[in-house]
Amino acid sequence: MNPTQIQVALDGATAVITLNRPERMNALTKVLEAELRDAVEQAGRNPEIRAIVLTGAGRAFCAGMDMDELEVLPPEDIQAEQWMRPYDMNRRADYQTRYSYFPAAPSRSSAPSTARPRAWGW
Repeated sequence: MNPTQIQVALDGATAVITLNRPERMNALTKVLEAELRDAVEQAGRNPEIRAIVLTGAGRAFCAGMDMDELEVLPPEDIQAEQWMRPYDMNRRADYQTRYSYFPAAPSRSSAPSTARPRAWGW
């Protein structure tokens, strides 16, 4: 699948996923959501990727759900079969819902991280 609403770039062991709808302040659509889920899952399965950076194109990271699309979504869409994953007893239940796929990228190591957060400079 060639994504149309995100961009994915590899920078060494880091996958940089950019929400790419700057004209709508990167508001989520069903297409963007599916592409984002797929990109996170692919990065999580790639043994070369050690970190995932999520960013937004333009002046905003993400304005939330695109209101034009949200207006026409049926209420049962939140539980649509296409968004559900098999339940994993080894993960927290609150990480297994539709909008919690980011912390659910598989971990390949139980070793503690030696990375230190970089100080933010303005």
